[in-house]
Amino acid sequence: MTTEHGIAADDLVYHLTKTRSAAKALLHTARLRRFDAVIAVSDATRTAMAAKWHPRQPITVIPQRG
Repeated sequence: MTTEHGIAADDLVYHLTKTRSAAKALLHTARLRRFDAVIAVSDATRTAMAAKWHPRQPITVIPQRG
């Protein structure tokens, strides 16, 4: 199982260049393929993960309680 707790719509926020952003996206895609379950903390995070990393398995949303 793996979790994602938040993700920006624009990867340049984290990686500063398109090349680094693309490389990190490939790494995240490979990471998600290693797990049986993928969890996100919000619908927005699930949507971003699906759009950027294309996981094979469904992404389960378990919202944080505030």
